[in-house]
Amino acid sequence: AFTVVLHDLTHQKLNSDNEMMDFILRSMLDFYDDILLINIKENYVETTSQETFFQSPSGTKLRGIRTVMNRFTESFIYAPDREAFMNFMDKNSLIMRIRNARNSSLMGQFRVITKDGGHEWRLMNVYLLPTVRDCVVFCIRKSILQNQDDDADVRPIRS
Repeated sequence: AFTVVLHDLTHQKLNSDNEMMDFILRSMLDFYDDILLINIKENYVETTSQETFFQSPSGTKLRGIRTVMNRFTESFIYAPDREAFMNFMDKNSLIMRIRNARNSSLMGQFRVITKDGGHEWRLMNVYLLPTVRDCVVFCIRKSILQNQDDDADVRPIRS
């Protein structure tokens, strides 16, 4: 007599990937002020922190990447930087540019509008997620260029 034991390895791998994703995002939250997951294939942006520019609870899925990024740009990106930011975040070329970039990431610095109507520099990084196809992590933190001349052309650092 033979005994056959079948294991669902797909389920175990999925749990392992979810645990890895959770670890990666928790580690990044210590370093960045805001992190968004952008799923290009499924066409949504997901918030991952409570301090989000989008003022949505963590885990909120906002449908329509172009609409979400347009709203973010109009609400938070300083007017002279908007075109450069939209080019930086262009969803049609984003993954290809990341794959072709050194260190498999994109980095740019843009001015964001502050609550008092002024602006401050923010460093923005975009990384491919290792466990989810066609998904990137968009990270924002204060830049060390707070005293940088506003006319300096330092917005796209790598692309």
